[in-house]
Amino acid sequence: MKRLTYILLAVITFSSCNYLDVEPIGSVIPHTKSDYRALLTSAYGRIPAHKVMLGLPSDEIGGFSEDHENSRGYLFDMTWRSNSASAKEYPYDGFYSTIFYTNDIIAKVSDSDEDGSDESRAQIKAEAYALRAYMHFELLNMYGKWYNAATASTDRGVPIYTQIDIEQHFKPSSVEAVYKQILDDMKHAKELMEVEEQPNTLIYRFSKKSLTAIEARIRLYRNEWQLALDAATSLLPGLQLQDMNALDLTSSTDKALLPYRPTSVETIIAMEQCFEWDTKNTYLTHEIAAKFDQTGGDRRFGNSILKRDGQYMTDKYSDSKNKVTMRASDVYLIAAEAAAHIDGKLNDAKSYLKTVMRNRFTPDAYLAKETEVDGMTQAQLLEEIADERAREFLLEGQRWYDLRRTTRPGIIKTVFVPATGEETTYTLAPNDERYTIPFPLSAVSSNPDLAK
Repeated sequence: MKRLTYILLAVITFSSCNYLDVEPIGSVIPHTKSDYRALLTSAYGRIPAHKVMLGLPSDEIGGFSEDHENSRGYLFDMTWRSNSASAKEYPYDGFYSTIFYTNDIIAKVSDSDEDGSDESRAQIKAEAYALRAYMHFELLNMYGKWYNAATASTDRGVPIYTQIDIEQHFKPSSVEAVYKQILDDMKHAKELMEVEEQPNTLIYRFSKKSLTAIEARIRLYRNEWQLALDAATSLLPGLQLQDMNALDLTSSTDKALLPYRPTSVETIIAMEQCFEWDTKNTYLTHEIAAKFDQTGGDRRFGNSILKRDGQYMTDKYSDSKNKVTMRASDVYLIAAEAAAHIDGKLNDAKSYLKTVMRNRFTPDAYLAKETEVDGMTQAQLLEEIADERAREFLLEGQRWYDLRRTTRPGIIKTVFVPATGEETTYTLAPNDERYTIPFPLSAVSSNPDLAK
């Protein structure tokens, strides 16, 4: 077994520490601490670009122009037909490839040779635990049933992978079992983590700060409102929001400071590519555009989203090296949503939401928003928080997750199909089972257990 592991690891390429542009620099069987850091850096670099595609099934992406080279495959995913052989497959194997690396690190780094490097084995192992937890979390929210405490122990999740064993059967575990593994890994990571906060040059790596932020998200997804609020509010005093009114959005220098850029003061951890679309040939839905103040009050309109020739599109992530995972506004909005569900915390929830809005809307528009939010009921506030999340995290993969973990509304898309020259209407019903993306056909073909 060990020999097989070494054979597999012998072909693994290690990567540099530039989180914006990871390049392979060679191959080696890991022995030293530095070898295992290189292996972990390679694991970070292999995280799938799955969130690029999650705008398709959500109410964000509404169609493509005739010039979009991949429009046919994407149309199937956009209209909830990803089980078709014609659909563009969502990433799957890449998650388990990343987990494979973390498994080897967790099993062996503690016994690695000393090489004079400054960092500890514990920090490397902590990051490996955290990354393994996060990969299972993303897999679960793509391919597992949405979380329901009453049925989670029987709802189908995804295969759990925690050890390298060629005889292991990759059968999906229950949603609750996968979450148990995620939370166990998070606990181990927390016990071992030494770095409080990573510098911007290493912002792709886990730290105590980013681990707490991810925990807040996990607790939110499990409807554990007090735990989510506790994790989020523990971070708020040390977080900084970017006032978009202070930015000149025609300046490339100022655009690098936008909240969703990894160079922003808001960035907590940036691991995942979230946008690679052909912006001139990818259209956003009018429904998502209607959530933005298009009169100039919302500083995100014209950048995150803009209107051209009657169609809505985006200039977001014009730099393909951008990475996004968690930022300050995310933590504030987690705090807002969690507090809104807790008796006696409604005013706190409004305060967290307004703090984000103050930094996104012009002063006059914010005053109107402030008055509106102050008068909201709990139901209205939760809807407004969901809309603010839609605006803030446009095309970052969060909207699809938000829809499926909360209200799972019906979605109707009328799309122009270039191949036929006709418009066709597709419907996702409320609480539709297609809110869970099916395992890719290639994965099912390789592992029939996924179809059971």
